[in-house]
Amino acid sequence: MQLDDLEISDDADDYLQTQTLIDKIIEHEKPSLFVITGNIKKAGGRNTLQYYMQNALGQIRDAGIPWVWTGGKDIEGIEPHDLARAD
Repeated sequence: MQLDDLEISDDADDYLQTQTLIDKIIEHEKPSLFVITGNIKKAGGRNTLQYYMQNALGQIRDAGIPWVWTGGKDIEGIEPHDLARAD
């Protein structure tokens, strides 16, 4: 299952809608892998990318489904060449 540009913000409704969507995908589609492309969080939020990786995507991890993120743009503290080396 591919998810693109989640763009999660600090807005509670946005955050809950994203989590609900992921929960429904897990329940109905039963994916064996998530490939997350693009931006996970909206620019300028008060929370860090690590916060969103740990919390917003927690239900994927809790369901035991492997996932990979290909990276997005403007990632705080990470340069594009660092992501290429990680691949």
